[in-house]
Amino acid sequence: MSIGKAGKNKRRIGVRRQLFENLLIVTDGDETETNFFNGLRSSFELELQKKISIKVVGKINTQDLIETTLRLLREDATIREPWIVFDCDNRPEDFDMIISKATAKGIHVAWSNPCIEIFFHAYYGKMPNNEEAIKCIEAFKRDFKRITGKEYKKKDSSIYTILLTTGDEDKALVLSLKTLISSIKKSDFKKPSNYCPASTLHELVGKVVKHRK
Repeated sequence: MSIGKAGKNKRRIGVRRQLFENLLIVTDGDETETNFFNGLRSSFELELQKKISIKVVGKINTQDLIETTLRLLREDATIREPWIVFDCDNRPEDFDMIISKATAKGIHVAWSNPCIEIFFHAYYGKMPNNEEAIKCIEAFKRDFKRITGKEYKKKDSSIYTILLTTGDEDKALVLSLKTLISSIKKSDFKKPSNYCPASTLHELVGKVVKHRK
């Protein structure tokens, strides 16, 4: 490799890393979300892994989720973009309130309605119309077992790797966006709790994985 070409590649890598801002991802204590994002982070080279900070907050109410995120931001000046990740889980009033309040405070929200499994299902080309979390999870379990030959477990630490290797992430991100737009158009009440099935996880996941390519 010539010196000129090596220098050019070095500059290209430097630009990619510079654009990858430090992210803070805060969940409400559900191992499913935590395992998914830990797996996502582990899919990167070590230097980029350090730029994704995942803080798991225990089982708390919705107000504490936002306040904890703000506290973590005050404690770490290197964080450039904070995100909270949570599901509707049949609590529409709290769900809409969190999203509204977090957005007003500059916190990005990656939400799923009714549950995160609706986004997982997109890796297998589907986002079934199930308004109840239990039915949503059961539908995903069936396809997960059919495709992987394994039983789906919410505490599976390898969930991201399994979805990445047995599904199609690029198509999942596109399908999630299309389904969100469709749910918004069909809803008479313009608030996230009425958008189902839907998820905005494609925004966060898409933002992260583009730096892996």
